[in-house]
Amino acid sequence: VGSVMTNKYSEGYPGARYYGGNEYIDMAETLCQKRALEAFGLDPAKWG
Repeated sequence: VGSVMTNKYSEGYPGARYYGGNEYIDMAETLCQKRALEAFGLDPAKWG
């Protein structure tokens, strides 16, 4: 079972992917990073 999110090749970092068309993947990854930092009380300057 797959989805658009799992079937999309998105190597690299948000905003700096090797292939285009990853805007929604970038938004989801950035949101996950933000929430993980908040959940564990981490400083984005050190861990972001």
